[in-house]
Amino acid sequence: MTVKSSQARTILITILIITLVPLGRPLERIFSPIFYKYYPVSLIVCSLPFLYYALLFLMALLRSLKNNGMQVINAAAILAFLLTLFIAFKSDHKIELIHILLYSTVGYQATNWLSKSAQPSLSFSAAFYSAALAVFDEILQGIHPERIFDVRDILLNCSSAIMGIAYYSMASSSKSS
Repeated sequence: MTVKSSQARTILITILIITLVPLGRPLERIFSPIFYKYYPVSLIVCSLPFLYYALLFLMALLRSLKNNGMQVINAAAILAFLLTLFIAFKSDHKIELIHILLYSTVGYQATNWLSKSAQPSLSFSAAFYSAALAVFDEILQGIHPERIFDVRDILLNCSSAIMGIAYYSMASSSKSS
């Protein structure tokens, strides 16, 4: 079994992310004064991922509306998104529902983008990239003084990404039939 350069690069990035996890608190002590000194700039930088996810949904919505005649799957996706948003803002556990919303979108979009590159292990690659993003997100939260590194959030994010991958698989199979 030979390892391709892209697989080796992915393995090295994964090892790098895993080795950086214990450095969260020391990095917090170093970067906290810098974060609070430049609070307005860091607030803008920290809000960029949320804007990115909102743009992802908008792009998916516009793409579905651009097709000739809106399909039932696209209408259901929009309804599910709006319903999840409504529940997320009405619930006591807003953060967990937002995690589900964001990472299911990440899983769906990762599978969509990787399907265009014709990778043989499409679902595994999408799940791996989504899981890597979840770990990276938690590392960043471990650096922030008001947040903690939480393994439960990583599991929730990964399972939400798998939910998005499954939804993409169901949507693409119904389109092809």
